[in-house]
Amino acid sequence: MTVSEDFYQRAVARILKFLGLLAVSGTVVAFAWKGWRAAAGFALGSALAWINFLWLKGIADSMGASEAKASARGAFILGSRYLILGGIAYVILRITNVSTPATL
Repeated sequence: MTVSEDFYQRAVARILKFLGLLAVSGTVVAFAWKGWRAAAGFALGSALAWINFLWLKGIADSMGASEAKASARGAFILGSRYLILGGIAYVILRITNVSTPATL
């Protein structure tokens, strides 16, 4: 592993830890401030942000010097990821009746 690959892997690990810390602390604050609906909305929004980051990381890996190869499926997901995430959020909000502003 080269220095740049090692730096990249450590940076990704730090970002994921920060996203997790932000998700947990934000959910706790939302619960204390606005109740369980806001906390659930914040947690769901955090989960969608986590998924989006992992998708973007996969796209960056496929464009870089890594061994991952681009595919038609990957191109479709890249082009429609916001529609996919929006659809997931819509279904979750409709089914669970969680706080919309907290999710956004």
